[in-house]
Amino acid sequence: MVNEIVIIHNANSNIYEEVDINRIKDLIENFGLATLILQIDEHLNKFLERKRFKLIFNLVPALNDRYSRFVPAICELLKIPYVGTGIFTNSMLTGGFSKEILQYHGISYSENPIENSYYISVLGNKKEISFNIGRLDSNGKISKDVGINEETQKMLISNVIELKYSLKLYDYFSLSGVFKPKQKSKFIIQDITPSPALKESSPFCESFKSLGKSYEEIIAGILIGAMRRYDIALSEKLEALSNKIFG
Repeated sequence: MVNEIVIIHNANSNIYEEVDINRIKDLIENFGLATLILQIDEHLNKFLERKRFKLIFNLVPALNDRYSRFVPAICELLKIPYVGTGIFTNSMLTGGFSKEILQYHGISYSENPIENSYYISVLGNKKEISFNIGRLDSNGKISKDVGINEETQKMLISNVIELKYSLKLYDYFSLSGVFKPKQKSKFIIQDITPSPALKESSPFCESFKSLGKSYEEIIAGILIGAMRRYDIALSEKLEALSNKIFG
């Protein structure tokens, strides 16, 4: 298997704000990994089948893009490791089954608009995992003043971990929701976003930057999560960053 990370994106997608693909490429190469950028098209599967790679960094939006399911499906068919949510979760969240599955796991879900919601971002897997809980203001900015005590925050994180494994959400994701009025033990989810946008000014990145993590560390954390999940050896730079990112 070639020591190379392939970044796959859809330049024609308008789902997420434009991500600086070259910046991400430079960061990954700075981690000591060879990197190749590919624009997604219908011939991608033939290219990936001819040449094997260490890991696919999938930047195609996980939801509502015409190619949302394409990369996970190809990678799973060809048994190529890849970053982000799998085809099961992708299909479930776009296929109208999310509410039923969440209810099966005892997780409350609402499709109605929710104001003043909490925004929870998650980076990593298993023991190497990092969270941030913030509040979304009317302008979509994240506030660190969450207004809940430490015990409630721990309970919320425990619920999010359960959700993560129930829905097979890998490497990085975010969700938003509110607590049921006068019942802090009941969190109602409004939105789940696997593989959220990675533009530096996106809510996901701003969320972790508020914890003191740099953009470089956010990208590194995503890679570390995926590479650990597939038992791929980390470069020396990623190994050093792992302790700093996940403590």
